[in-house]
Amino acid sequence: MSPPGPPVLPVALFFGVMAVGALVVCGLVRRTMRGAGSAALTAASSFSREVPESQPGALARPHLSPGGRIALMFTCIAAVLGVTLTAATLASLAASPLPVAVALLAPLLFDVAFVVLALKLRRDYLLVKRGTLTTGKVVGYAFGSSGYSVLAYYDFPDAQGAVRRGSSFLSNYTNASAYLKTALGSGAEVFYLAAKPERNGLKLGLWWSL
Repeated sequence: MSPPGPPVLPVALFFGVMAVGALVVCGLVRRTMRGAGSAALTAASSFSREVPESQPGALARPHLSPGGRIALMFTCIAAVLGVTLTAATLASLAASPLPVAVALLAPLLFDVAFVVLALKLRRDYLLVKRGTLTTGKVVGYAFGSSGYSVLAYYDFPDAQGAVRRGSSFLSNYTNASAYLKTALGSGAEVFYLAAKPERNGLKLGLWWSL
């Protein structure tokens, strides 16, 4: 006679609470972001053309910024923990009383964290290496002025003269943080790909620098 499986109700309740909580958090975040980034685009005439755009990545090799070094450390930790926990979980699934979805939840979190961090590192590297550097203007912040990071919204002119809006996370936990250097309405350097201006980022918020 096979041993009884885990109760279905607690497992379903667990995932139900997690799903509802995630939806509530996502809704609050989207509402905050929508309010901060809803201002009208800055007029193209507001941007000075006295300083020409440049492609500094062609002249120097990007290196990790202080924030990038911290991000790389967490990326490596997430990779090691993800591989270790995934292998251990897969090896013990036959003897585990938990459903497969629950057992794989912990290693999945580390695997997802690794992928997200690695993609961000690659994206920022390409922006600094191949991107065009121009001057934009900070137009809004989401999540207020407290916490460990804030989402900054900014406008910048692309190579065709069109004004675009982007967003970048800036650190907010030291006296020298990028956030404190970018008050609303102030100018800020922006990297963007000329062929894909929607791929952009504030220079102060990138994990690579020159």
